[in-house]
Amino acid sequence: MAIIRHNEVEQTRGHFSRILNRRLVVKQDGPSSFELWEQIIPSRGYIVAHSHGYTEILVFLSGRAEIDLDGTSREVEADSTVVLEPGVVHSVRNLSEAPVHLLAFHTQKATLQYPGTSPDPVDWSRS
Repeated sequence: MAIIRHNEVEQTRGHFSRILNRRLVVKQDGPSSFELWEQIIPSRGYIVAHSHGYTEILVFLSGRAEIDLDGTSREVEADSTVVLEPGVVHSVRNLSEAPVHLLAFHTQKATLQYPGTSPDPVDWSRS
């Protein structure tokens, strides 16, 4: 058994998305491969459009966000779970001043594909 204290795991800033990440659980031994990420989307924050070649599950713990799924926008809030099938292009945008807190469960090692060209890196010096 493992107990992971989130505040003891390094938090990193997103490179292409204005988001704070913590990789909490990694299992990459043979056929059982997955990752669990804690993500915080600050006010005016976002996750850029991308897709995965596997299923991803997003569990929204707090806040209110807009999620775009293959060009269709939907509002999600705390206590909501979104199951993303392989290949679905998705993005998330915080709709409020309060942070959006979510868990992202990747059913394989986390890899992202961006539609078109790679997005511009986030300028974290600007708020």
